[in-house]
Amino acid sequence: MTMHEFLIDLGVRIRQAREHAHMTQDELAEAMGVTSQRVIMWEHGRTRLHIDQVARIAQATDRAMWLLVPDWDGSED
Repeated sequence: MTMHEFLIDLGVRIRQAREHAHMTQDELAEAMGVTSQRVIMWEHGRTRLHIDQVARIAQATDRAMWLLVPDWDGSED
């Protein structure tokens, strides 16, 4: 999987998690302390995220990390 494909897939998963939590892009942005434009960029796979940001999205949407990043095993290596 290329980085572009990974970011697109992650973006879809972020959108699904947000919708599962019945949150708008604005609500997720507020919970994350970012702009709604940043959430849009994440959901469209247009920007990279740090694993800490993904963890915060998982927490904000009450989803498990592995649902956002299926290959993530919890290690920081």
